[in-house]
Amino acid sequence: MRYEGIEGRVAIVTGANHGIGAATAEALAGHGAYVLVSFLRVDDRASDGAPQAYRANRARDASRVVGSIREAGGRAEALEADLRDPATPAAKAALENYAMSAALELGGYGITSNVVHPPVTDTGWVTDAVRAFVAASGDHFHVARSEDVADVIAYICSEHARLITANVVHLR
Repeated sequence: MRYEGIEGRVAIVTGANHGIGAATAEALAGHGAYVLVSFLRVDDRASDGAPQAYRANRARDASRVVGSIREAGGRAEALEADLRDPATPAAKAALENYAMSAALELGGYGITSNVVHPPVTDTGWVTDAVRAFVAASGDHFHVARSEDVADVIAYICSEHARLITANVVHLR
């Protein structure tokens, strides 16, 4: 499905060197948005219990994602930024408050601003133990795929969701 109203917009996607961020950047670019792919390479220690493939994904840059978008005819640039640093623009500590302020200040221009909290999503770190936890949990319904979350975000960015702004959307 092609969502209307995304073409020509600018999207900043954080954590976009792999997983949900990469899927979201590719989905929005596929709908015609110009995408700034923000990422931070993280060198996880082998002893933290995360699978090797997940650690490798977190340690890479965003060139694969940008290349994929450009090969498909989209427009993307990458920016490595540590969002834990308060001096970095789009810092996650203030994400919800910024999004709510932006929604109010930019709403008159037809610009929406929302925050999406993804569910447990298999971006390479989900183990059988995590799947068992989710299955037994009353708060979680299933383990999502990155593409599932990206589809919701693309919808929220589309003209179809033009009335959805100043919201924190919790996906389950």
